[in-house]
Amino acid sequence: MKEDIKKAAERWKKLMAMANDAGASEAEVMKAMEAARKIKDEYQLSMTDAELEAEGTSQEKTFEHKASSEIVNRKLKVKLYLHVAVAAFCECKSWQFIALDKDNNQIVFFGMKSDTLFASWLLDTLAVFVQRECDRYLTKEAITGSDPRWKARVSFTLACTTRINKRLENLVKERNKQKIMTKSGHELIVVKNAIVERNFGKLKLELEDVRGRARQIANRPAYDAGKEAGDRARFDRPINQGEPVKQLTE
Repeated sequence: MKEDIKKAAERWKKLMAMANDAGASEAEVMKAMEAARKIKDEYQLSMTDAELEAEGTSQEKTFEHKASSEIVNRKLKVKLYLHVAVAAFCECKSWQFIALDKDNNQIVFFGMKSDTLFASWLLDTLAVFVQRECDRYLTKEAITGSDPRWKARVSFTLACTTRINKRLENLVKERNKQKIMTKSGHELIVVKNAIVERNFGKLKLELEDVRGRARQIANRPAYDAGKEAGDRARFDRPINQGEPVKQLTE
């Protein structure tokens, strides 16, 4: 019997809670990510073309209020760096909505309901990962002073997110080489894309490219450390078995 999307979402929520738990090991975080992707794939592969059509599309929005705290500002920046690659990996669209007062930003995922739910979860999980690894680096290197810490954090985050984006892009390329079929015998990605493009057209949105200038490396050692951390954000198997994951405190 095909699993209901609400039940699948509840399973993702439990996995998300496990991944973000203060006492979870990195192995548990990666295991949760892998399990969530498997749930999504199994859910969609159990459906016929008509059932996919019936599921329809949805928008998942992540809100970040820029003025609330420095930690939230960092999280927002990480999400802005990652959301396009995450959307491609989860087979949906994404865009950023900037409020006129610029104090309320949204990152929106649009696609099949199961894909947008997974994309939202994955973006949150990766944002926590990047910030956690950056804090570990700053502590390990004993970097002090507001300006040196800022330069190190910016450089680390740039390298880490750039590396994660590249690895996600490579995974998308590998996945696109496979022909994954629905129960109706049609290629899954073709069926989903047709549904998403048709419903996206109904929104009649006018999206603009707001990419800013290239980001500069302010601290080379921090950049190199961030790149190494991006390599550790694996999607196929866990690493650093048993190491505790600490919550961000600053």
